[in-house]
Amino acid sequence: MKTDYRKSGYHVLLLLLLISGLLLAIPVRADADRGNITINLNDIGTDRASVGFRLYQVADTADGYEWYWRLTGVFADAPVDLNALDKADDYRKAAETLASWKGKESAVSETGKTDKDGKLTFTGLPIGIYLIEQTDKASYGTVLPFLAAIPSCEKEGALQYEVTAYVKGDSTPGVSVSPEPNVTETPGDSGSDNSSKDGSKAPSVKDTGGIKKKSAKTGDSSHIEYYAAATVLAAALILLLLYQKHRRK
Repeated sequence: MKTDYRKSGYHVLLLLLLISGLLLAIPVRADADRGNITINLNDIGTDRASVGFRLYQVADTADGYEWYWRLTGVFADAPVDLNALDKADDYRKAAETLASWKGKESAVSETGKTDKDGKLTFTGLPIGIYLIEQTDKASYGTVLPFLAAIPSCEKEGALQYEVTAYVKGDSTPGVSVSPEPNVTETPGDSGSDNSSKDGSKAPSVKDTGGIKKKSAKTGDSSHIEYYAAATVLAAALILLLLYQKHRRK
């Protein structure tokens, strides 16, 4: 019984192409090390809608290390050590220094305005510490610049990439009130340390037990699907060439 190499060869080729197509169709997940910062204006009896804010990334993690913050861009030379901040007042002073830093206007930033409920979310932000300042108080009141971090660190040590800053302004002309707290997920006592009621704050060298080498990122997407598809396609092409060579003999 003769084997029909032509039919079997095409069947194998079609199967390989189908497999490679399915692999290419597998969605690659977005970078897991990104998060969102939501500003939530407290109700002080004024209109919380259309309050403008601007966000700058002022720090990221040092190359090869976890939770050791490094000022970046135009903020690199600012006299602020984000790894030494502890009390709420430390964060307030750091935010004020960075907000008045020379060249800040040329830094990359994002802007937005709150909705009718006083909420504004900046999405898809990489790990880092962010300076947020008010650009338009509308009818709400005045808010001092503040810092927020992705991720925040809860008391139990869990990292949160969905960060909410509960911000309180002041409607009295000429009076500014800093957010409570500065780098946190939930409101806290601005007269104590920088922890919120549940203890959340920006991860730091102190929190994580010293400077540590970055470990493998468990949530990162790899491109293994594309490498596999490329391998299958290459195998299909080789098979096709071998089949054509066999036919010529």
